[in-house]
Amino acid sequence: MKTLYVMRHAKSSWDYPELSDYERPLNKRGKRDAPRMAEWLSQQEELPQTIITSGANRALTLAKVVHEKLCCELQINDDLYGVGTRELLQIIRNFDDSYECLMIVGHNPELTAFINHYGSMNLLNLPTSGLVRIRFNADHWSAVHKGQTDLQMWPKLLD
Repeated sequence: MKTLYVMRHAKSSWDYPELSDYERPLNKRGKRDAPRMAEWLSQQEELPQTIITSGANRALTLAKVVHEKLCCELQINDDLYGVGTRELLQIIRNFDDSYECLMIVGHNPELTAFINHYGSMNLLNLPTSGLVRIRFNADHWSAVHKGQTDLQMWPKLLD
């Protein structure tokens, strides 16, 4: 059994028009939601052994907050920035089988499309700082295909 957490970056700021999309920082809500979601995740029974994140500022900042709370590995993969659904699956399929549980931190609309295609739920939109867990009945990452979505959480549900 392989387990994948899929998490969208925290809410970002549009207050700096001189910055590229890649460089946008978190806004006030994003800075509030990131530690709340990391705390909630830390209380779950199965935790990711590593986090693979887009290098975009808003994704990397959230991933670092979760990484510090969970004390797990953190890897930056810029292929997660603007990646398509099939390419995202290929990134996951290339992971070492010694990892039983991974987390991907990235961007919409790709993450919502991935969840809908490879999980077992139909999600209209993965909210910022939103988190979904998909379990795959596979012993190897290279064999993952359609999985079972068994957990979803986002900041508004914590209120």
